Amino acid sequence: MPARKTTARKPSLKRATASPPMRIRVTLLYTAPPVWREFLVDPEMNLSDFSHMLIPGMGWEGGHMHEISKGRTRYRPASPFGMDEGDDDGETDAAKTVLNAVIEKKGSSCRWTYDFGDSWEHEIKVVESGVEWSGALPFCTGGARACPPEDCGGIPGYENLCDAMKDKEHPERLDLIEWLGEEFDPEAFSAAKVNGRLR
Repeated sequence: MPARKTTARKPSLKRATASPPMRIRVTLLYTAPPVWREFLVDPEMNLSDFSHMLIPGMGWEGGHMHEISKGRTRYRPASPFGMDEGDDDGETDAAKTVLNAVIEKKGSSCRWTYDFGDSWEHEIKVVESGVEWSGALPFCTGGARACPPEDCGGIPGYENLCDAMKDKEHPERLDLIEWLGEEFDPEAFSAAKVNGRLR
Protein backbone atom coordinates (compact mmCIF):
# COMPACT_ATOMS: atom_id res chain seq x y z
CA MET A 1 0.00 0.00 0.00
CA PRO A 2 1.23 3.55 -0.65
CA ALA A 3 2.77 5.54 2.17
CA ARG A 4 0.54 8.29 3.54
CA LYS A 5 2.02 11.77 3.72
CA THR A 6 0.80 15.32 3.99
CA THR A 7 1.62 17.59 1.08
CA ALA A 8 -1.19 20.12 1.53
CA ARG A 9 -0.17 23.76 1.41
CA LYS A 10 -0.95 25.72 4.58
CA PRO A 11 -3.54 28.46 3.99
CA SER A 12 -2.50 31.97 4.86
CA LEU A 13 -4.15 33.37 7.98
CA LYS A 14 -5.66 36.85 8.04
CA ARG A 15 -7.21 38.75 10.91
CA ALA A 16 -8.74 41.64 8.99
CA THR A 17 -10.50 41.55 5.66
CA ALA A 18 -12.14 44.20 3.50
CA SER A 19 -15.38 42.23 3.64
CA PRO A 20 -16.83 40.46 6.70
CA PRO A 21 -16.38 36.68 6.69
CA MET A 22 -18.89 34.21 5.32
CA ARG A 23 -19.86 30.96 6.99
CA ILE A 24 -19.80 27.99 4.63
CA ARG A 25 -20.72 24.35 5.03
CA VAL A 26 -18.67 21.74 3.17
CA THR A 27 -20.36 18.34 2.86
CA LEU A 28 -18.70 15.23 1.46
CA LEU A 29 -21.41 13.99 -0.85
CA TYR A 30 -22.81 10.44 -0.79
CA THR A 31 -21.70 9.80 2.82
CA ALA A 32 -24.42 8.72 5.23
CA PRO A 33 -24.43 10.02 7.89
CA PRO A 34 -22.68 12.93 6.17
CA VAL A 35 -19.11 14.01 6.74
CA TRP A 36 -19.24 17.81 6.97
CA ARG A 37 -17.43 20.90 8.24
CA GLU A 38 -18.39 24.54 8.72
CA PHE A 39 -15.84 27.31 8.28
CA LEU A 40 -15.62 31.06 8.56
CA VAL A 41 -13.67 32.23 5.51
CA ASP A 42 -12.56 35.41 3.83
CA PRO A 43 -14.97 35.87 0.90
CA GLU A 44 -12.22 37.66 -1.04
CA MET A 45 -9.67 34.82 -0.90
CA ASN A 46 -8.79 33.44 -4.30
CA LEU A 47 -10.08 30.00 -5.24
CA SER A 48 -6.60 28.49 -5.32
CA ASP A 49 -6.00 29.41 -1.66
CA PHE A 50 -9.54 28.33 -0.79
CA SER A 51 -9.10 24.95 -2.48
CA HIS A 52 -5.81 24.40 -0.65
CA MET A 53 -7.50 25.35 2.65
CA LEU A 54 -10.14 22.67 2.12
CA ILE A 55 -7.54 19.90 2.06
CA PRO A 56 -6.45 20.13 5.73
CA GLY A 57 -9.82 21.59 6.69
CA MET A 58 -11.67 18.46 5.63
CA GLY A 59 -8.88 16.17 6.78
CA TRP A 60 -7.29 15.12 3.50
CA GLU A 61 -3.54 14.58 3.28
CA GLY A 62 -2.90 16.34 -0.05
CA GLY A 63 -0.97 15.17 -3.06
CA HIS A 64 -3.97 14.69 -5.35
CA MET A 65 -5.44 16.98 -8.00
CA HIS A 66 -8.50 19.00 -7.03
CA GLU A 67 -10.82 21.59 -8.53
CA ILE A 68 -13.79 23.83 -7.79
CA SER A 69 -16.66 23.81 -10.26
CA LYS A 70 -19.70 25.99 -10.82
CA GLY A 71 -21.91 25.04 -13.71
CA ARG A 72 -19.62 24.21 -16.62
CA THR A 73 -16.70 26.28 -15.32
CA ARG A 74 -13.88 24.49 -13.52
CA TYR A 75 -11.33 26.34 -11.39
CA ARG A 76 -8.02 24.58 -10.80
CA PRO A 77 -4.80 25.66 -9.09
CA ALA A 78 -2.31 26.51 -11.83
CA SER A 79 -0.34 23.59 -13.21
CA PRO A 80 3.47 23.84 -13.18
CA PHE A 81 3.17 23.16 -16.91
CA GLY A 82 0.95 26.21 -17.41
CA MET A 83 -2.73 26.64 -18.16
CA ASP A 84 -4.44 28.25 -21.10
CA GLU A 85 -7.14 30.69 -20.03
CA GLY A 86 -10.54 30.24 -21.59
CA ASP A 87 -9.78 26.85 -23.10
CA ASP A 88 -12.47 24.68 -24.66
CA ASP A 89 -13.16 22.55 -21.60
CA GLY A 90 -14.02 25.50 -19.32
CA GLU A 91 -10.87 25.28 -17.17
CA THR A 92 -9.86 28.50 -15.39
CA ASP A 93 -6.89 29.43 -13.19
CA ALA A 94 -8.28 29.35 -9.64
CA ALA A 95 -5.83 32.02 -8.48
CA LYS A 96 -7.52 34.58 -10.74
CA THR A 97 -11.02 34.28 -9.24
CA VAL A 98 -12.15 35.17 -5.72
CA LEU A 99 -14.59 33.11 -3.67
CA ASN A 100 -17.43 35.63 -3.54
CA ALA A 101 -17.43 35.86 -7.33
CA VAL A 102 -18.58 32.22 -7.38
CA ILE A 103 -20.64 31.92 -4.19
CA GLU A 104 -21.82 34.95 -2.24
CA LYS A 105 -25.43 34.88 -1.03
CA LYS A 106 -26.92 32.54 1.53
CA GLY A 107 -27.82 29.26 -0.14
CA SER A 108 -25.49 29.68 -3.13
CA SER A 109 -23.23 26.71 -3.75
CA CYS A 110 -20.48 25.14 -5.82
CA ARG A 111 -18.62 21.82 -5.92
CA TRP A 112 -15.11 20.85 -4.89
CA THR A 113 -13.65 17.58 -6.14
CA TYR A 114 -10.58 16.09 -4.50
CA ASP A 115 -8.61 13.18 -6.01
CA PHE A 116 -9.94 12.52 -9.49
CA GLY A 117 -9.30 8.78 -9.06
CA ASP A 118 -11.41 8.25 -5.92
CA SER A 119 -13.54 11.26 -6.93
CA TRP A 120 -14.42 12.75 -3.55
CA GLU A 121 -17.13 15.30 -4.35
CA HIS A 122 -17.98 18.03 -1.86
CA GLU A 123 -20.82 20.54 -1.87
CA ILE A 124 -19.85 24.00 -0.63
CA LYS A 125 -22.81 26.10 0.44
CA VAL A 126 -23.03 29.58 1.96
CA VAL A 127 -24.77 29.35 5.34
CA GLU A 128 -24.41 33.02 6.27
CA SER A 129 -22.66 36.08 4.86
CA GLY A 130 -21.54 39.23 6.67
CA VAL A 131 -20.55 37.41 9.87
CA GLU A 132 -19.12 39.48 12.73
CA TRP A 133 -15.72 37.98 13.55
CA SER A 134 -12.38 39.41 14.68
CA GLY A 135 -10.35 36.21 14.88
CA ALA A 136 -8.03 34.50 12.41
CA LEU A 137 -9.38 33.10 9.18
CA PRO A 138 -10.08 30.45 8.08
CA PHE A 139 -11.71 29.05 11.23
CA CYS A 140 -13.64 25.80 11.67
CA THR A 141 -16.81 26.32 13.72
CA GLY A 142 -18.16 22.76 13.63
CA GLY A 143 -18.56 19.52 11.79
CA ALA A 144 -19.21 15.83 12.07
CA ARG A 145 -17.44 12.54 11.38
CA ALA A 146 -13.93 11.72 10.31
CA CYS A 147 -12.58 12.31 6.84
CA PRO A 148 -12.13 9.03 4.94
CA PRO A 149 -8.54 7.81 4.65
CA GLU A 150 -6.68 8.67 1.46
CA ASP A 151 -6.74 6.12 -1.36
CA CYS A 152 -9.38 3.92 0.29
CA GLY A 153 -11.32 3.46 -2.95
CA GLY A 154 -13.83 6.30 -3.03
CA ILE A 155 -17.31 6.00 -1.53
CA PRO A 156 -17.58 2.18 -2.02
CA GLY A 157 -14.20 1.65 -0.34
CA TYR A 158 -15.09 4.05 2.46
CA GLU A 159 -18.39 2.27 3.13
CA ASN A 160 -16.60 -1.08 3.20
CA LEU A 161 -14.05 0.37 5.63
CA CYS A 162 -16.81 1.65 7.94
CA ASP A 163 -18.48 -1.78 7.85
CA ALA A 164 -15.17 -3.47 8.67
CA MET A 165 -14.56 -1.20 11.65
CA LYS A 166 -18.02 -2.04 13.06
CA ASP A 167 -17.82 -5.79 12.45
CA LYS A 168 -14.97 -7.58 14.24
CA GLU A 169 -15.64 -10.63 12.05
CA HIS A 170 -15.37 -8.70 8.77
CA PRO A 171 -12.98 -10.63 6.48
CA GLU A 172 -11.01 -7.49 5.54
CA ARG A 173 -10.86 -5.87 8.96
CA LEU A 174 -7.33 -6.93 9.95
CA ASP A 175 -5.88 -6.14 6.53
CA LEU A 176 -7.46 -2.67 6.58
CA ILE A 177 -6.17 -1.94 10.08
CA GLU A 178 -2.69 -3.07 9.02
CA TRP A 179 -2.85 -0.80 5.95
CA LEU A 180 -4.00 2.19 8.01
CA GLY A 181 -1.64 1.49 10.89
CA GLU A 182 -4.53 1.84 13.36
CA GLU A 183 -8.27 1.37 13.68
CA PHE A 184 -10.41 3.95 11.91
CA ASP A 185 -13.17 5.68 13.90
CA PRO A 186 -15.74 7.07 11.42
CA GLU A 187 -17.38 9.17 14.16
CA ALA A 188 -14.23 10.99 15.27
CA PHE A 189 -14.27 14.77 14.87
CA SER A 190 -12.63 17.69 16.68
CA ALA A 191 -12.96 21.30 15.54
CA ALA A 192 -9.88 22.12 17.64
CA LYS A 193 -7.83 19.58 15.68
CA VAL A 194 -9.12 20.96 12.40
CA ASN A 195 -8.09 24.47 13.42
CA GLY A 196 -4.71 23.12 14.46
CA ARG A 197 -4.22 21.76 10.93
CA LEU A 198 -5.23 25.14 9.49
CA ARG A 199 -2.51 26.91 11.48
